Amino acid sequence: PEGFTFVDFGSGKGRAVLLAAGHPFRTIVGVEFAPELDRVARENLRTYRGEVKCRDIELVCGDALEFELPQGPVVCYFYNPFEGEIMSRVVARIADSHRAAPRDIYVLYANPRHREVWDRSGYFEAVTVTGDFAVYRAAAPVGIIKAQTPGEPRV
Repeated sequence: PEGFTFVDFGSGKGRAVLLAAGHPFRTIVGVEFAPELDRVARENLRTYRGEVKCRDIELVCGDALEFELPQGPVVCYFYNPFEGEIMSRVVARIADSHRAAPRDIYVLYANPRHREVWDRSGYFEAVTVTGDFAVYRAAAPVGIIKAQTPGEPRV
């Protein structure tokens, strides 16, 4: 993870951010819309006494639909922060970011209730899928993604 930025979409009180801090990510970012949860996350980060291998941690209180994905390789973490429509728009923004600046982008999706959004995006490839977790990576070639029929190769 040394070369990757870890981004927790819907970071809530900061649990995943703190767990990620125990790994040597280049940077860690938590994005939370609710100011009250962001305040708790900031306090949790301030008082955290666990192992910290990444000290470059940023908490962003804002809308995930306006968040600009960092340049360089990224691991995006989701624990069901959005319903289907918002998730679709976030998926599209991540795909757009990859098209604009091709790089390694992995998605860790815990408790994947809206997995179909990622599956039908035509842009992300499932790496591992279990009942409780799905891992995707940006795999579409740079350029225009057209609708595809089952079994048809991506272009």
